[in-house]
Amino acid sequence: MSSIAGNLLATASDITDSSDFPGDADAPGLRALDDALRCDICRDFYDAPVSLSCGHTFCSVCIRSALPISATCPTCRKAVAESTLRRNVAVEAAVATWQKARSLILRLAKEDIARNTRPQSSSHTQRHPEERSRKRKRSGSSVSVSDEIVIPSSSPVPSGSATPDTLPDTVECPICQKTVLSKKINMHIDSGCKRHLAEAPSGDDPTTMKGKQKQRWSELFNASNSATTGGKNKDKAKGKLRAKEGEEDTELNHIPKVAYDIHKQKRLVELLSEWSLPTHGDRNTLIWRHSKWVVLYNANVDRAPENRRSLDQLRSELRKAEEAEHKTRKEVVDDPVAYQRANKDMFEKLTEAARPRKPAKKQQLERAPESTVESMQPEADDGE
Repeated sequence: MSSIAGNLLATASDITDSSDFPGDADAPGLRALDDALRCDICRDFYDAPVSLSCGHTFCSVCIRSALPISATCPTCRKAVAESTLRRNVAVEAAVATWQKARSLILRLAKEDIARNTRPQSSSHTQRHPEERSRKRKRSGSSVSVSDEIVIPSSSPVPSGSATPDTLPDTVECPICQKTVLSKKINMHIDSGCKRHLAEAPSGDDPTTMKGKQKQRWSELFNASNSATTGGKNKDKAKGKLRAKEGEEDTELNHIPKVAYDIHKQKRLVELLSEWSLPTHGDRNTLIWRHSKWVVLYNANVDRAPENRRSLDQLRSELRKAEEAEHKTRKEVVDDPVAYQRANKDMFEKLTEAARPRKPAKKQQLERAPESTVESMQPEADDGE
């Protein structure tokens, strides 16, 4: 019993409620804000919130489980349909932000109330101006020190420093294929490729010089081509990424509802096998399992992509829900006569155990001989 009580206390401490915040007199608006971000069906924070055509918002799992029972809004009782459900992205983002900041805001609100209700001493109010003046003096001294500006000495940058963008000293003329100084390439072409030729150094091989010049010209042309075509390639890459992202966003679609009455049990097994779900049980069990899966899966689609759960997590939720359903499910008897015959012995035991007993009379009958013997013993002693 102690362990059960401990578990109950632990679960109760994890449950949050809008009443955790102070009232409007001490913290105006906080309790109403916390309550506005909760579902009216489960009274917990919205999980994959969806809006109805009437404007009210609920958790996707809550409203999808409630609409098959009653096709009306649980708040205003207007007629609604499951096809009118729409994701409420703004509310989902607000709930996620509020859950992150809730504990901090609650703590600050309680500290503010405790600070306002705490009595202030007179000595504290008298020393307060002196401390403020001391702080001012200290801050003034620190400012004077920090106001000193030190100008570092700078050296002029040499004008003849080499840069990576400088042209090579010699290049190959594109017309005569001869080596020309890069600064005089235009004058060399204007002279009909007759003047301003560069002499190759004695230690360099002319063939290697031509190879280097060709390589330099090719680098220049490749750089210009890459500048013009680089933007197009980047745009194509971005387009592919956007297409992939669009495919990921549109991958998950809602599972349509199934008319189980027109399908045989074989078809129900196939529907469950498509999602790798268990296929054991009778027809009613298969129908319940698939309908619950449709609710869980469609609610997962209603979540934001970063909050969606994997299929394994959804299967785990389905298994837990099925275990809880088995604990509360009542057995349906189709043939009462056959059921009574099959469980006749159990019924007799239960009937015998339920019959009222009269232990008081039995105890009186057992005690009666003892009382008569005790009453006769004093008379025998007197006769002796």
